[in-house]
Amino acid sequence: TTTRQEIDARIDAFGAALSDALKDKLAAVLVYGSLAKGDYSPSASDHNIALILTDDHASTLRSVAGVMRDHRPSKRTTLLILTSEELERARDVFPLKLRDLARHNRLVCGSNESLEACELNSEDLARDCEQQLRGLAIRSRRLFLRGTSNPDLLRHNLTISYKGMLPPLAGLIELMTGEEIVIHEQ
Repeated sequence: TTTRQEIDARIDAFGAALSDALKDKLAAVLVYGSLAKGDYSPSASDHNIALILTDDHASTLRSVAGVMRDHRPSKRTTLLILTSEELERARDVFPLKLRDLARHNRLVCGSNESLEACELNSEDLARDCEQQLRGLAIRSRRLFLRGTSNPDLLRHNLTISYKGMLPPLAGLIELMTGEEIVIHEQ
């Protein structure tokens, strides 16, 4: 099992390798999710890393692929790759994800100015919450049907559905109360 300190060191080395390979094509490398929120579990947590690139040309993405091949922090590393321009345009489509990323991150290298400048509209947040909750309700019914003959599978499927509902529900509560709600992985 990888300790928090070991994964942080590996991610820092990954960020340095990306910076060396991409130069001015890399705007930022950010850690988000449980590693940034402080509820990291070595046995359960993914290693979520956001790359903010200045472009997504094939040559840039090939460089990212090479660094992933040679310096990937772990098998549980997942990348969220956005361009600086895309970050601005995605505010209305992925406001919950971008809000969480902006609030809970650790800057590995580069600058997170474009993320900090990303202002989100409350109507977009409400629409995203509704869309996610409706989608989860539809998927939950399908998962329920798959698990009716297997109680362990049913329990697992319903747990996944419940956990998926937490971020949009927290977003709705926050829109109604104005208070920040932090969802921890555990």
